[in-house]
Amino acid sequence: KNTKKIIGITINIPEKIGNLFSNGINQNAIYLGELFANIGYQIYFIVNYNLNEKNEFFSSLLYHENFKIIHLTNIFTINFDVIFFLSFSYTLELNKLLRYTGIKCVYYNCGNIYLCEGEKMLYNKGSPISDYNKDYENMYDEIWVIPQMINTNLHYLKTL
Repeated sequence: KNTKKIIGITINIPEKIGNLFSNGINQNAIYLGELFANIGYQIYFIVNYNLNEKNEFFSSLLYHENFKIIHLTNIFTINFDVIFFLSFSYTLELNKLLRYTGIKCVYYNCGNIYLCEGEKMLYNKGSPISDYNKDYENMYDEIWVIPQMINTNLHYLKTL
């Protein structure tokens, strides 16, 4: 029986490998995966598009023996211990179902969410205002913030 802990990390894979490093959130997803893989965890990068679309990239991403890739629709086929939400989040309903099944859900904040959401609300750019009706308390067991974003985002996320 495999007793290795299993961690899921959401990631958006860009069209070209070179674009991976144009967005820090994807780098954070890979570095977090490396950290956990190097201490013995099995890592599944969770994607939300057709796995066959980006085969070249996936072969490059699977450089660590503890790395695997899974599509969002198959997450209940793996007995995850924890899922970290970095590059994208799921619906509130799916998160509640994950938590009901005993999977810990962690929102891992790498960007300036306070400023970005404030701009969207003030200038009505991007997503509609209804996106701000997030239910963080019922979606996540933990919220982690990278050190350089603590001053900007921590109190905002605690308030949510």
